[in-house]
Amino acid sequence: MIKLINLELRKLFHTKSFYFCISVGIIFTIWLVLDQIQETKETQAIIEKYGSIKMGLYYPDSLYNHFIGLDYWHKQPQILYMLFPLLASIPYSSSYCIEKKSGYLKVMLTRTERKRYYISKFISVYLSGFITVFLILILSLIISMMFYPMLRPEPITAQFPVAIGNSMFKEMFIDHPMSYTLLYIIIDSIFFGLCASISLIVGSITNRTFVATVSSTIIYYIFSFITSSFKLYTSNPAIYLVPYQPFDGIRIEVITMFHYFLHMLDSICI
Repeated sequence: MIKLINLELRKLFHTKSFYFCISVGIIFTIWLVLDQIQETKETQAIIEKYGSIKMGLYYPDSLYNHFIGLDYWHKQPQILYMLFPLLASIPYSSSYCIEKKSGYLKVMLTRTERKRYYISKFISVYLSGFITVFLILILSLIISMMFYPMLRPEPITAQFPVAIGNSMFKEMFIDHPMSYTLLYIIIDSIFFGLCASISLIVGSITNRTFVATVSSTIIYYIFSFITSSFKLYTSNPAIYLVPYQPFDGIRIEVITMFHYFLHMLDSICI
């Protein structure tokens, strides 16, 4: 089993699509940082000209409202989080479909047990989605740390949405903001790893690699549309997976239940 998983992961790290997806995340991060730096320069120019009193309640730029997951103002984080289900699925979720079409599947099944093959394939596809999203967010965090200090969030400034209202893990964000950021990165990585697994399941019932790759993204947005239509905003993964939490009332129970639902769905289908 371990050998099969290692083989699958080696194949993942040799696919161009994996590095393409990581590059997409880095491009969005650099694009965001460039916009943020330009705005910081404009803010500094106003302070130099009119004094800080002209800025109202001003707080220096912090990593915890400029990291791509915690930036609530710019379009780059919104677009990137919309793309995450697809970016998690592109690298490896269609691998089963490709192997089935090419005949490689028959060769593998002559060398190992069917059950072992399918379990190792599921684990490797899940890890491909997890690793892709995790690396994008970790590298984005590192890039942001190069430009912004780790200033502790101040709720009174109203520049940190998580520190305002009834946000999930609010106390952790205020007291240990880096722990909160890393926790949310792991939560997002787990979720989108499960999304990639759904694409694997669809790939087992179709020979169209494109359909297999985009299926989890379609399911993700159908579910998001349904929850939004019924005003169940805190149950919408497109909302509660964003670290700055655009809506109050998000609870870990909702996230855990949906993660469990996806895991159960994957297990039943396998």
